[in-house]
Amino acid sequence: MDPPADTAAPPKNPKCSGRERSYVITLFTLTWAAIAALLVQSGGLPTGSDWLVSAAFFLAYGLFTISVGYQHPHLGYYSFDRVAQVASILVLGPLHAAVINGLASFLYPWHRLLKGVPAREVAFAALNNSGLMAAIILLSGSLYAALGGAIPLTSLGGSSLATLILLLLVLQLLNDAGMLALLKLGRRSLKGFFNGFSYALELGSGATAVLVAPS
Repeated sequence: MDPPADTAAPPKNPKCSGRERSYVITLFTLTWAAIAALLVQSGGLPTGSDWLVSAAFFLAYGLFTISVGYQHPHLGYYSFDRVAQVASILVLGPLHAAVINGLASFLYPWHRLLKGVPAREVAFAALNNSGLMAAIILLSGSLYAALGGAIPLTSLGGSSLATLILLLLVLQLLNDAGMLALLKLGRRSLKGFFNGFSYALELGSGATAVLVAPS
């Protein structure tokens, strides 16, 4: 889910407070600093042609799944980005998945400049989406790997199901925690935040990725 500031109608878009901006900039900076440190520690991104093809595929897939969604009247934009996020964790691992999906989440909002959304609000959405998505992917994916989750995932069954379910739940919990923090800082209404449809959409998207990744 993207932030409430990410809308297509500028007149209906409340301005972001200083506390929200500070939160978003801090989250983005800390997340990408951690990713950069981990990349240096691991020797950087791979350069082989197979990896580059996979990275390009998941970047395009991430942008596509973000574009397929709907605008909630109060709480921002819901999409199917969880499909690409989970699938990339299960194929590429948490660090590379965080890089690719964080980049996709940063790039996607900028097309809204063509719809008249102010550049400041687009930049706010890009920083928030990128920082939050990269953080939750890195944290949940690292926990999944630490608990013995298979990467790449080649089959379903046995103990792998428990770690996969945990991966989906932790992704959702971290996403909700990040969004709730932003909403509280902005003193925005939480009406409709906890609803069955949105949880079914996001958890169902993750479950779809689990089924697709082994193939």
